[in-house]
Amino acid sequence: MAISLVNNLSMNRSDAAVADDVWTATSATASDFQAAAAGGAWTKIESQTASSDATIQFTTLSTDYRDFRLIGSAVVPASDGQDSQFQIRVAAAWVTSGYTYALYGSDEDGGLKNQNNTSGSQILLNSTALGNNNGENIYFVVTIADVHSTSNQKEISIQSCYSGWTNKYEQLSGGGRNDAVVAVDGVRIKFGSGDVSSGELTLYGRKVT
Repeated sequence: MAISLVNNLSMNRSDAAVADDVWTATSATASDFQAAAAGGAWTKIESQTASSDATIQFTTLSTDYRDFRLIGSAVVPASDGQDSQFQIRVAAAWVTSGYTYALYGSDEDGGLKNQNNTSGSQILLNSTALGNNNGENIYFVVTIADVHSTSNQKEISIQSCYSGWTNKYEQLSGGGRNDAVVAVDGVRIKFGSGDVSSGELTLYGRKVT
């Protein structure tokens, strides 16, 4: 059987390709050479749609990236009144100790809310336990820095907003860390009890150069 070779240069609509450009779909019916993401830009790595999963975990933390960002959109617990939990993985084992964190915010009535710990088994992303009725859900952005370092603790920045099971809107911001001075090879989200019923979770990576 004959094999046909396709010359990508003949399909380049701009004829302006340079070194390190990538071949990219620019629409449903066209493609072209485009510059790869520059250092400092966030690049989408993987997206998962929750569907009654015990946990949602990401274990592809390429050394091409220094920092990673996990975004959860419309994440819903299967059981009402649950805490949303974030954990890291080290040497293929999930870390269940040594988390220090401090998050502060307010509810819809101006009441102050917080979530903090000096030695937790995970980082909690909410103050009041989460609801799962009438469209209640949580949105969060968790950014973990310098994951491959073996000389620095892992600093973690957090923002979240959600409906508590008492049917009040709350928002928190803050951060945390894990005491271990080791490379991280995974991150995950789970609830205190029950599955992650639904939601979209996406992992991004940031290159330095």
